[in-house]
Amino acid sequence: MIAAALDGGLEPGPPIQPEPSTLAQLEAVIENGLPHYEAVAQAMLEIHDRKLFKPASFKSYLKTRWGMSRSRGYQLLHFARLRRMSTAVDSAAGAQNERQARALAADGRAKPRQKPDLIGQAMQYLVVKFERLTPEEKREFIDYMRQLLDEMEALLEKQTSPAK
Repeated sequence: MIAAALDGGLEPGPPIQPEPSTLAQLEAVIENGLPHYEAVAQAMLEIHDRKLFKPASFKSYLKTRWGMSRSRGYQLLHFARLRRMSTAVDSAAGAQNERQARALAADGRAKPRQKPDLIGQAMQYLVVKFERLTPEEKREFIDYMRQLLDEMEALLEKQTSPAK
């Protein structure tokens, strides 16, 4: 579907034709323009900004009409806004494709790299694994975690207590 075609790292296509005004025309641009993802992104942005979509939410529209996740749809909108902005200021700089756009903030500058949340990732991993355990295994896991936390707390106390 559209999401799979757009993930393929396609090169930019020709600029979007003069502003189509109906939902059917904009959807035709998307349907016929899969190889030209810039036109697809611009049409998607116009559908979003003018609220031409049905059902009530853009997320539902993306899922039902295009089989696309909300996050993927908003990546396209971000790319379209950046391309529109770089065209408006007559700049050759900026994202030349959608993948490059993901690394840019809304103002076109590079996003600062964020450190991965290793503790959060570890906790998510544990929760997923915990949900797959049998009730007996869950009890064993909880007992083990309590013991581990007690040991960690004792170690912390040792490290933070004033030396005598």
